[in-house]
Formats: sequence, structure tokens, C-alpha cells
Amino acid sequence: MSLESFAVAEREEKLQVAAVSSDLSPLAGLNVMVVAAHPDDEVLFAGGQLGNACKLTIVHVTDGAPSTAIARARGFRTRRAYSRARRKELRAALRAGEVEAQCICLGYRDGRSCLSIVSGVRRLSDLIDRIRPDLVLTHAYDGGHYDHDSTAVLVQLAVRRAVHTPASWEMAGYYEEGGRTHFYRFARVDQLPGVIVQLTPAEQGRKRLMLDCFASQRHLTDQFPVEIEVLRPAPAHDFRYPPLVGKLGYEANEAGADSSSWRRVVLLSEHVLQGSKSSWLPLIASVALMYAMLFSHRMRLRHPRVARPFELLFITVCCANDGRRKRHSDLR
Repeated sequence: MSLESFAVAEREEKLQVAAVSSDLSPLAGLNVMVVAAHPDDEVLFAGGQLGNACKLTIVHVTDGAPSTAIARARGFRTRRAYSRARRKELRAALRAGEVEAQCICLGYRDGRSCLSIVSGVRRLSDLIDRIRPDLVLTHAYDGGHYDHDSTAVLVQLAVRRAVHTPASWEMAGYYEEGGRTHFYRFARVDQLPGVIVQLTPAEQGRKRLMLDCFASQRHLTDQFPVEIEVLRPAPAHDFRYPPLVGKLGYEANEAGADSSSWRRVVLLSEHVLQGSKSSWLPLIASVALMYAMLFSHRMRLRHPRVARPFELLFITVCCANDGRRKRHSDLR
């Protein structure tokens, strides 16, 4: 057995021991704020339990529309039309599930939430102080999607910054490891065990009706089972390190961003939020580099030959930065 295969098997064994079956939702009877990256994430990962909250607020970090090219591939003329359609799908899903919720969208562009961590944390902490939820539920830090990971960052930093201090929980989504996609599992089960909520047949049927409302996302929602949902108290994530060894899901899928650049933006954003004026310039440079990587990815999809010189330039800059950081760490 390879070292990677052994790590996967060991993680699965820990999960089976750590997870405890429960028919009692941690959301029951509480004022809950769900902070999700995209319209549909809250239904995918916790839709069977949303109706258990006595008051529900759903905050979306992004508008759900990455680009015009993807919008047209889904049958929409513009990115804005695609974004409106996704919000409309969410409203239909909530009606289908008989869930009442206040929906708020921070409006960052899908796929670029990591570029706005400072403003996102400030806005989210203000919302927490205004709404005063008992519990905030968000994504786990698992490397499955960088908008999910960025949302996990926003919530962890916003809860620390807010005057009101709600309980912080996270919902298991998906991650890739060992050539497989793992659904409803936490990548780091050594931190805290999860609570497996077994949905009743009626809840499963209601969740399936809700997911069917996301017509533009059927290629994704059909992959997810509806029998269980897994939640846990959110651990204090250390974003200096990746959640898994090896390529993360969004790196393996060539989504246009890499983990090391993403983590550098996160750490510099955290320093700025702590009042470090010296971190502003490196943060701006890192955000610009991350934006360039995402732009290069879109250009590569549309115009491969035009994008190639830009890619070579970005690779050169990244290698130079890595070399400088390595020399700096060696001197220390």
C-alpha cells in the first residue's frame, strides 16, 4: 500500500470512529446564519435541516456567476442573467422545502472571493452584530473549491472580529483525494468529529425537490446523495497550511488558482485586518498576481495561443517569489 493510500484509509477509519449518528439537528430551535459561497451550497450540504431553525438568514458570498463563457454554456446570454437565474432557483428551492429565510448577497464575483477577504470580513462581521445569530454555519476548509475555502476564512475571521460571538459550525462538502471525490466528509477529521444527521425519507424527498429547482446546476447536484448531512463545531483552522497533502481539488481541476498563492492572500489579508499597515502593499501585489492567474486561466480557455505568453510570465514571477521566500526562510 502506498503512503497516500494508507493516509486515505487511516482518515476513513478515523471518520467512522469519530462520527456519531444523530437524529437531532444542531440547528433546531436556533437563530441560524448560513454563510455559503454560492446559491445552492446551503441546500446541497444542509438543506434537510434548514427548516429546523427558528429563524434563518442565508448570506451568499458570491453572485454564483463566474464568467460570460460559463453563463452561455448554461444557456444564458450574459453573466448577470446567469446570476439572476441562480438566485431565482434558490427562492424556488426554499419554497419547495417550505423554508423561510432572509437572503443576503455580498455580491463578489464567483471564483474571485479570495480577492476581497478584507472587505468581506468587515461586511460579514457587521451582519453578525446586526442579526445576532445563535449559530453561524459555513463551509469546511477542505480544498474542494477555493470559494468554499475563502468563505471558511471569512467566517472564522468575521466571528473573531464581531462584538457578538455566536457558535461557529461547519458543514461537510466534498474534497478530492486518492483519485476519488469524497462527499459529506471532512478532510481533517483529526480536528473534531462530525455529527451525522440521518435524514428521514420525508426529509430526503423534500431535499431532492429543493435540489431539482437548481436547473442550471443539475450536472453537479445529481452527484450528491441525500441520505445524510454532516456538521461539526468549526475548529480553529490554520490557513498557513493546506488542508490536505498533495494537489487540492481546485488545483487538480485546473480552476486557475493554486493553494500557495491563495494562502498568501489569506495571511496578508489577516495581517491587514489586525492593523498591519506594512502588509497592504504585499497584499495588493498578491491579489494582483492571483487575479492574473485567474485571468490567464480564462484566456487559456478562450484563446490558448494568446494566453501562453502571459502564463510564462506569471510562472516566472511565481518562481522568483518562491525563490526569494526560500532564501529568506533559510536566513532565518
